[in-house]
Amino acid sequence: MTLETIESELRALFGQSQQGDQQAYKKLLERMAALVRAYLRRRLTGQDADVEDLVQEVLLAVHTKRHTYDPNQPIT
Repeated sequence: MTLETIESELRALFGQSQQGDQQAYKKLLERMAALVRAYLRRRLTGQDADVEDLVQEVLLAVHTKRHTYDPNQPIT
């Protein structure tokens, strides 16, 4: 999957979730978690607990600041 495809998918899910679609929001968070987890695992080898803590921190930040999302900026 290309970065452009991922970006397009995340933007669509984010837009739907901002309109109240809870299933889209769930998918968005699941997709973001998978991407962040993969990114961190490549950098923090053998530190699975730290990876999961950081994934949760990122998701919490996204949830807390989701109202500030600017669709003109990339999510990735």
